[in-house]
Amino acid sequence: MKLNLLCLGHDGGVNFFKLEYLRKKIIPAEEVYCPVREECLRLSDRIGQVLKQVKIYRNAPLIIIGGMSKTEVVELSMPQLNRVDLAGGLEFELPPHLPGNFADMVWYGRTLPEININNDKVAIRCCVMPRLDWEELIEELSAAGCKFDYWMHPFVEVPMQAGFEKCYFPEIESDFMLSQNLETGTSDILPSIW
Repeated sequence: MKLNLLCLGHDGGVNFFKLEYLRKKIIPAEEVYCPVREECLRLSDRIGQVLKQVKIYRNAPLIIIGGMSKTEVVELSMPQLNRVDLAGGLEFELPPHLPGNFADMVWYGRTLPEININNDKVAIRCCVMPRLDWEELIEELSAAGCKFDYWMHPFVEVPMQAGFEKCYFPEIESDFMLSQNLETGTSDILPSIW
């Protein structure tokens, strides 16, 4: 399996990785980096620079990680519901956990099947961001001619398993880390510097 990964760093730099998944290992095939510099002040310029320097895998997804400074990651325990009812329930449960007006935000989430709360509950980890920031990112990607398949925040996607008890992604989220208790299934976002 092959992947194209565009990483939007907290420092404004852009990394592009071509990855191959072989024999249960991820093998980096190519990496290109464009820092913030005078000729690349706009994010779209930096994205355009890395896309010019690399030939992306065709017929492989392009995944974007990071690039959103005002994201919030929330983990909730919810009843086992169908997808539509679960989305409605999350839209009801999320607002008290967030700063600002929920109507002005966009969000996505995923169930955490590796956390077994009990038979009638499911753990959900959600990422919420201001709609204006999301639209700004989409605008920058469009200006760079970048079409992508997925956007994700690493705290939402990280698996709950041994080796991932403490997750720190300095390129994406420099100030915080995800701390997960694999026995209880609870997780917290903590300051990255103790």
